[in-house]
Amino acid sequence: MAYVAAGAASATVLASVPAQAKIVCTPVDTRLYDSTFPVDLNGDGIADINLIASFPAFSFYQTILRVGPAAGNGVVGVATGAADVPWGARIGPKADFNDAVQLIASRLHQRSNYYYDGPWAGTHVGYLGIKFLINGETHYGWARLTIGRLPATLTGYAYETIPNKPIPAGRISVPVNAGLVSRVKLLALAQPSATLALLARGADALSIWRRDEEGASQQDS
Repeated sequence: MAYVAAGAASATVLASVPAQAKIVCTPVDTRLYDSTFPVDLNGDGIADINLIASFPAFSFYQTILRVGPAAGNGVVGVATGAADVPWGARIGPKADFNDAVQLIASRLHQRSNYYYDGPWAGTHVGYLGIKFLINGETHYGWARLTIGRLPATLTGYAYETIPNKPIPAGRISVPVNAGLVSRVKLLALAQPSATLALLARGADALSIWRRDEEGASQQDS
């Protein structure tokens, strides 16, 4: 089994935020296909979670995607596996985190039919809620996945730089010096339905969005 770091060759970092920003967001484009993909939210060289895509040995016709938190970390869970956290939901101390390997979704292909299982079953975009440690302090973050027929695609992740502070799923910070394209790429992580409209309206609309986002961040403080 190959081990490929998300954000390496197959995942191009499209933008980053200044060090002083409270939320650090990394857009990527990584297809999760029959490998383990370490995700390093804060870029310290330590994997915070591992996304595990595999074909069971007994059947090439089944695809399974799971998530495994690193030691001391956790992912928001439900009874059937990793929770599909809705956009805007607060990921923080009150969430129910699980430190075990959890199912995200599986697909079984039999004849001309596809059968899906797991909390992320079906076709949609969602967020994993993540708790992880930086120098012994707890931080919260999210990872955005596009689930189709599987393999899935990791499209980005973010974390809150302030310890113990909750982060809303999909919340990002757009750097002041980011260009129009970079901002659109970042916005695509948070509000996919709004991205094309913002792009059509141009840089002025994105500037307004950024001011609104900064105001919302201050209210969360």
